[in-house]
Amino acid sequence: MQNQLFADIPLSERKRYLSDNCDRVEELEYLKPYESDDLNQLKDSYTDVSIQIAKLEAEKKKLTDEFNKTLKELKGKAGITLLYLRNKAEQVTEPCYMFFDTEAKIVGYYNAEGRLVSSRPMRPGENQQTVFGLTRGDEFKTGTND
Repeated sequence: MQNQLFADIPLSERKRYLSDNCDRVEELEYLKPYESDDLNQLKDSYTDVSIQIAKLEAEKKKLTDEFNKTLKELKGKAGITLLYLRNKAEQVTEPCYMFFDTEAKIVGYYNAEGRLVSSRPMRPGENQQTVFGLTRGDEFKTGTND
């Protein structure tokens, strides 16, 4: 079979010649090649669309990064708040005042409000009384009346 029929007949009459000389006419789906002008126009269109896509993806990434940053901060705050709610207290670092109870051999730590925040057994060497520890009892212990 030939690649092209009736090439010498003008394009406007070629369709009639093909119809008159064929055995049957059927609808057929096939790939019709583009002309070079149409192909260049499609390439330009594809380039424009690709540039628009790249711009939108860059904008989407920027917005997604900002969104994720905000979301991460809020989740962090929610996590800390939930921890405070679970513990019914918050973790702080502040000066505490240490008091020795030599009779019970316990050390107590008090915050600035005067509340006991922690206690532990005395370590060796901590059971020696200071001048302030001697006067802290109900009476001043001299060793005579004990």
